[in-house]
Amino acid sequence: MLLSKTLKDLVKRGELYYKPFTKVPFTGKITGRTRGSIKSGKKYGPWVFCHDYGKLSEEGAYKNGKKEGLWALFKKDRTVLGPFTGTFKDGKKVSDKMKTLTLLITLAISILFILY
Repeated sequence: MLLSKTLKDLVKRGELYYKPFTKVPFTGKITGRTRGSIKSGKKYGPWVFCHDYGKLSEEGAYKNGKKEGLWALFKKDRTVLGPFTGTFKDGKKVSDKMKTLTLLITLAISILFILY
């Protein structure tokens, strides 16, 4: 059974997320302004972060709890904040460049993720 929580409902111990007062790492969906999935206590798959007023602020994916692949940070006017956008491997930034087509594909995937 997949549970749904906000990130604030969980407790982070070391590198893993847990429901309060449990010893079993959390597995389930994260909802609210921060949306994504956690498996065995670690973030995985696509994640979307929104500003307080609901607009997209950051998006990307996690693998084993670390940033992986393309990540984009957005200003309030929805333009990409270049210095904080790039490609990650095992949680480390490996490239500052992000091609426009790849960014558009990433955005489309995130929109679909939000809608479903």
